[in-house]
Amino acid sequence: MPTPPPSHFEWVIGLHAYTQSPPPNKAFARFYAVTCNMAARFGVALTHFGAEGSGYSGKFVNSSSPTAKHLVASRFSDITSLSCVVNAEGSDAPAFDRIVSASFGWTPLGELLLCVGVNEGLSAFLSQSFESTLSTLLDTEDWCFGYCLRDSVARRPRFQVLSIGTDTFTEEELQLIQQWDDSMFSERTRRPRSVYPITILNETQLNCRVNGGTLEQFIQRTTGTTLTRVGKLSVWRVPELQVQRLRDTLGTAGALIAYVPPTPGSPTSTPR
Repeated sequence: MPTPPPSHFEWVIGLHAYTQSPPPNKAFARFYAVTCNMAARFGVALTHFGAEGSGYSGKFVNSSSPTAKHLVASRFSDITSLSCVVNAEGSDAPAFDRIVSASFGWTPLGELLLCVGVNEGLSAFLSQSFESTLSTLLDTEDWCFGYCLRDSVARRPRFQVLSIGTDTFTEEELQLIQQWDDSMFSERTRRPRSVYPITILNETQLNCRVNGGTLEQFIQRTTGTTLTRVGKLSVWRVPELQVQRLRDTLGTAGALIAYVPPTPGSPTSTPR
């Protein structure tokens, strides 16, 4: 079955957790299995891997290469990050032409981060396949919070999750990334980063103060949005047309970590 032509848009899921110990190799094996299954559901197969750790440089290698085969055979031992991608047909540029990307890694500072991006030519945002993917990823680790967004491929929305600034972002968006980078991990577990079409919140974030009440109370009063319990977390769904208004309301109230008041007359971008 031929791969559908890539769309100009993709959706991204970002999940964060904080732990002083690196994940065991079985966590990377689980991530790899979940990613392979996800790609198979979309009708594609992984084309490149990249790993960081003992004996691995982080550079992408073809999935059929000896390095990739050794990585799988070793059950992902002695690594701190793993990235898997599916390239568009006819491309051998995994850093650019990916139609599926998934990365899972831990830093010595104690952050565990998962980032998955999927081209909408394979799966539409908020479709059944998206929902299935989100549900599966939420079960992989004991996550603290997360968010999901959609944007054009050219703007590299994965970099929003990975906190990488590029010339595709506005000056305001670069400020927002810097605010997030400057925040303490302890603060991140207490307040949301921002408002997204899907924002995944923990109990402490839901109890942060908003105009004399809690964020959970604010959400319950907000028409058109829903809050659904998923294990220890809650999934807040916001129609894309309401995202910016809610960012402004919560940002002005001090409930968001990354917020820059919009400059009158300047263009804004929903994902941020």
